Amino acid sequence: MKSLAKILEKINSITLLIEKWLLIAMVVFMVSINFIQVLSRYIFRYSIPWSEQTSVVLFMFMILIGGNLAIKEDSEIRIEIIKFKNQRSNTRFRLISDVISLLTLGLLFVSAIFLTIQGRTVPQSLSAIPLSYWQLYMVMVIGFGLMFIEKLTNVVKKIVFITDKSGEVVS
Repeated sequence: MKSLAKILEKINSITLLIEKWLLIAMVVFMVSINFIQVLSRYIFRYSIPWSEQTSVVLFMFMILIGGNLAIKEDSEIRIEIIKFKNQRSNTRFRLISDVISLLTLGLLFVSAIFLTIQGRTVPQSLSAIPLSYWQLYMVMVIGFGLMFIEKLTNVVKKIVFITDKSGEVVS
């Protein structure tokens, strides 16, 4: 189990770097598009037709990557009603909520797959961008899949911590 945790941690460190750079690039691109849109609308009296939909698509990407980063750093929003003094007991209790989150992410992943399949059978595309809706739904499949893998990594690390006799925290 420890070797699985170490392998997952190596994969996580690589994806963390990629996700942070992607997020920075998307934020810069979205702010630039919106800034140019505002300038062109008020100075040249011309509106860029694809700017709004591009911003929405980029925002969707940023939400999924940000959710993945929150799970990766184990910093999701949670309410802690019960907090134990013993670290292992605390970890056991948090493991329950992590398993529930894992099941929820699995359900969202499968639902996004079905939504993508449905989008392929009834083809529709965005009005200003040459993208089909099924391609946008595929982003949700990838995003929820990455979140599922990250949550699974957190669950494995917590199980290793609970079962480890040395008391070392696996990071």
